[in-house]
Amino acid sequence: MSQLSATSELGQHVSVRGLVKSFPVRGRADDNVVLDQLDLEIEAGEFVSLIGRSGCGKSTLLELIAGLQLPTTGEIVVGEQPVRGPGADRTLVFQQYALFPWRTALQNVMFPLEMAGVGRAERRQLALERLDVVGLSHAADRYAGELSGGMQQRVGLARALACDPQILLLDEPFSGADAITREGLQALLADLHRRFRCTVVLVTHSVDEALRLSDRIVVLGGQPGRVVAEVERTGDGEDAGEMREQIVSLLGD
Repeated sequence: MSQLSATSELGQHVSVRGLVKSFPVRGRADDNVVLDQLDLEIEAGEFVSLIGRSGCGKSTLLELIAGLQLPTTGEIVVGEQPVRGPGADRTLVFQQYALFPWRTALQNVMFPLEMAGVGRAERRQLALERLDVVGLSHAADRYAGELSGGMQQRVGLARALACDPQILLLDEPFSGADAITREGLQALLADLHRRFRCTVVLVTHSVDEALRLSDRIVVLGGQPGRVVAEVERTGDGEDAGEMREQIVSLLGD
């Protein structure tokens, strides 16, 4: 792999303030409130995992930070700018690989660079570097259908990092992988966080995955969803078991 240097600046700070998100329901006078009065601070360069039962609004929160949805009330501020829509400073990676099947791995990674107006020679070089970082330079000319699921997700990560986003948002990106592939992808993500120093927000249902990767774990609960606890990960292996029990207990309430 190439020794790609880390970016010179940390990723952006994210501030979620008094966030309420509701959706109209056909045939009902009242809206469905998904998130209610949610406050959350994510430091620049921090790796935060969002964990909670299905329906508590984890993915909705991620899409709000990405700018794919807008708050009903409250606000999300990235750096010093309120989020009003998608931006090049934020990239969202879904569980589905979402690769273009008619493009090679290299061409898929080049796509966001094309959209950003980067010249052909430069975007090819940048895309090759990102593929090298995820260990797939040898597969640059393969189409999506010729890649395993784990390889496709690596291409997805390379594409997400192509334009050097300051915030990387991941919605259960490894949940469809088998145990061995998932472990390898987790190790890759940890390495990418160290290299690129971007802010990472990961939605996961796996307590072990959150403990392995995160600086801090935010537990969401209730319907509508709220922050019910924040758990700081320590480097002490003896504390990991207690932290796991604490999070599992919170999820069970």
